[in-house]
Amino acid sequence: MAQKVEVVLTCDLDERSTPAVETVQFTYGGQAYEFELCADHLKEFTEVMQRYASAARPAGRQGAGRGRGGRGGRRATGSELAALRAWAQENGYTVNERGRIPLHVRQAYEAANA
Repeated sequence: MAQKVEVVLTCDLDERSTPAVETVQFTYGGQAYEFELCADHLKEFTEVMQRYASAARPAGRQGAGRGRGGRGGRRATGSELAALRAWAQENGYTVNERGRIPLHVRQAYEAANA
């Protein structure tokens, strides 16, 4: 017996299910968002955003579109990385002796040492 799974997108504002539903991504207040909009709501959203975007100035890339991740600050020195790795091992995190330290480990270290 064959099984067919169908995904139906609906407009997040009024639950309409139409072929014209589109996923929209945007950033506001440093937080990335996405939702599904039907053609009517997409037009309304685009008009409002164009009004504000035309009055705004470009601020560069930020938030979810930052490329390789990280905080965009300076790179950690060898001694800082050694301290971070030691802290991670003492606190139950598994990190390699070399290579990239996972973001969740770096964030936990920063939170513990803030």
